[in-house]
Amino acid sequence: MSTYNTQETPPVGGKLSKGLNSRQITMISIGGVIGAGFFVGSASAISAAGPAVLVSFAIAAVMVILVMTMLGELATANPDTGSFSTYAQQALGR
Repeated sequence: MSTYNTQETPPVGGKLSKGLNSRQITMISIGGVIGAGFFVGSASAISAAGPAVLVSFAIAAVMVILVMTMLGELATANPDTGSFSTYAQQALGR
């Protein structure tokens, strides 16, 4: 059984690699540190303020989702090279 779809072109060399490069390992470790820090910070916030902290986390999550949706719509409506600061520059000027 092959590891890739036979309808598509195979990867270079015809085989998939099983290793991780240093960039992927770095991203995995950064994700682990951020996740551990988030849970430790959440525990201390919940112990200090009680379960109402979960409401503030939910409000922050909704805000993040809204901002990311808006940025996605900007990128779709007006594709441009550069970062999202390009959109602010187009709307507000320098």
